[in-house]
Amino acid sequence: MILEKAHYTDAQELSDFFKKFPLASPVEIRVDRQGLFFTPYEIQSPDYITYCLRDETTRELFGVATFVAQEIWLEGIPTRVIFARDLRISPVREAIIGWTKFFLPVFEEIRRELRAHHVFSIINRYELQALNAFVRPRARRRPMPSYHLYRRMYLVTLHGQFPWCNPALKTIRIVRGHEIAHDKWITYLTEKSIHRELGRNWNPKVFAENMKRWPGLDPMRFLVALDGEGKVVGCCAPWTSAGVEELIPVSYNLVSHNFRQFLKFGSLLGWTRKLTKPIHRLSSPGILDFDYLTHLYADNADIFAALLFKAYEKTRKSAFLVYAQTRSDLHLRKPPGWVGNEIPFGIYCMVPPGEDVPKFLHPANEDPIEIEPFFFV
Repeated sequence: MILEKAHYTDAQELSDFFKKFPLASPVEIRVDRQGLFFTPYEIQSPDYITYCLRDETTRELFGVATFVAQEIWLEGIPTRVIFARDLRISPVREAIIGWTKFFLPVFEEIRRELRAHHVFSIINRYELQALNAFVRPRARRRPMPSYHLYRRMYLVTLHGQFPWCNPALKTIRIVRGHEIAHDKWITYLTEKSIHRELGRNWNPKVFAENMKRWPGLDPMRFLVALDGEGKVVGCCAPWTSAGVEELIPVSYNLVSHNFRQFLKFGSLLGWTRKLTKPIHRLSSPGILDFDYLTHLYADNADIFAALLFKAYEKTRKSAFLVYAQTRSDLHLRKPPGWVGNEIPFGIYCMVPPGEDVPKFLHPANEDPIEIEPFFFV
């Protein structure tokens, strides 16, 4: 086995390999990047490295992992960190042994090359195999970084509203981003992000560069909440990943199957929107139709609810909404009367053997954090 850096010419092969590993959750999901394998990383940051684990003789692909560098706020200080994403290893002994053999030396090389010290990873709490292998291993035959829980987060999905759902406040006015001066709500983004751990270190230049890298996202898609005095008090940008990364439902467990049937019934009453059938029920693969609520900020729960109403109203009639919520972010909880679900995730900091655990991992630190929901998958 050899470990080498991936190139753009490997994109289609990596996409095909990636599809072989469904994501575990109440809905088993296949991720299809349609040959655009590197695009999700380029959206997050232009600084990333993807490694491939191959058979030295046959060149067969057995594993892939990507590391993305990003400047964020950590304890009130602009800090460059790395996010480890999309580790996929074939379940064969040679591949697992090969990856553990190479990982620690590569881990140190990545920190030097990407000029960052702290490395974070996002793990789906339904991925029991990953949790057992990395978070709570029974034995360590080789030196590997230890995983320390930093925050618990949820991907929240919203599929509709009951008739008794409280209406949005009429004192909150929602406008499109291009209807007001850009610097007004970009300043709001900057000020809010400073007070969130892992929040982007925004400024007009960084924001403009990020928009150029983010296909299909521009100021016209932003929804900006204004109070009675015209002050910005919240914003979000509904965005679909269709054409970049599509999620195909492979199967539903019993609970999610019953939920899908409820949504089907609720859609007849105008309450909810249907979920896509699993792949075995369709002649061709059907994708989950939803919008991520990116760049989501709100000063309080009422403003957040107003943004949800407007986003749900403006999105496609077949689509649901997805956003990320930290456990301590109380005002971003699913508002009463909305039909939705939560998928638990853990944000972990990877600490190499022999290094001290960073102080920001202290359990008393429960400040809200900021990670775009699109980066969870």
